[in-house]
Amino acid sequence: HQLPEETHVTYKGREAEAPWRIAAAERIDNHRKANLEVLVVDETGSPIPNAVIGIEMLQHDYAFGTAVTHCAIAENDCQNDEYQSKLLNLDGKGHGFNSVVFENALQWDVWENNENTNSIQTANATQWLVNHNIHIRGQSLISPSWDKIPTDLMSHSNDVNYLKTRIDQHLENILNHEVIGENIQEWDVLNELVWNRSLEFALAGKGDYQTGRELYAEIFKNARKESPNMTAYLNDCVAICQADENTTWYNDLKTYIQEIIKEGAQIDGIGFQAHLGSKPIAPQTVYDVLEDFHQTFGLKAKITEFDMAQMSKSVSADYMRDFLTAVFSHPSTDGFLMWG
Repeated sequence: HQLPEETHVTYKGREAEAPWRIAAAERIDNHRKANLEVLVVDETGSPIPNAVIGIEMLQHDYAFGTAVTHCAIAENDCQNDEYQSKLLNLDGKGHGFNSVVFENALQWDVWENNENTNSIQTANATQWLVNHNIHIRGQSLISPSWDKIPTDLMSHSNDVNYLKTRIDQHLENILNHEVIGENIQEWDVLNELVWNRSLEFALAGKGDYQTGRELYAEIFKNARKESPNMTAYLNDCVAICQADENTTWYNDLKTYIQEIIKEGAQIDGIGFQAHLGSKPIAPQTVYDVLEDFHQTFGLKAKITEFDMAQMSKSVSADYMRDFLTAVFSHPSTDGFLMWG
């Protein structure tokens, strides 16, 4: 017998008549649609009355994407033909993703520790994706935690010059790579800096570093020196993932962004991770978070990592629809990428 679906898991705003839906639909009409005028004429330039025309969207301007495993495409080590085909034709009607992000292949420790094999396969995958007109996000340049960067940095944690030199060398290496540097122009320059504070603590109180977070503005500035045309994001989890749980982390993120901007570094956008647990966050709350950050900083936004804990199929389907609707209705957002 088929087991019944869970009925106790739901979320505020799921009901069909929820007020947020009307406001979201109005915003989508205003911000995501435009009038199109088509003039149909004959060979003499005279209008053709009652002409019937058809228009088909070839590609959406909004980024709809997913995280990908680089070795599963482009004839790499774990090539999977079905996996690769779904990127281009997810629905069987020729519609696929127009944006992707590599799950771990560009993370500093992975990139460097497996450079001989990983970088070659990542470059292969990058070129394949570019050849198929799929935009690639770079995730990420620096995640400032000892367990997410090469191990030698921790062993030199008291050597400020060593840490700075290694960071600068990494930025130079990956942003000038012959394939990666040319084809990936959107980067999460800093990732999860609210939770990952190893570099901050290592530098605090040393030399010109008071809090240690002064390093963050330097990273943004140096990354842009290596890649002047990059679109630079700061990516973090706490704003949406913890929206109902911890206001301290939420406010810390805003403080750290403000510090970076005050130091003269340019941030182009905020990446909002959305790893959501079994208690879905209300769509209106998701919108309110986006609005708060936009009103504070005026930056573009993107949902960079969306996944949900296991729920019933009906709740999962409804929630993904409603989450995406709320996000799509906010004019600051330009993309939505799934993860995992």
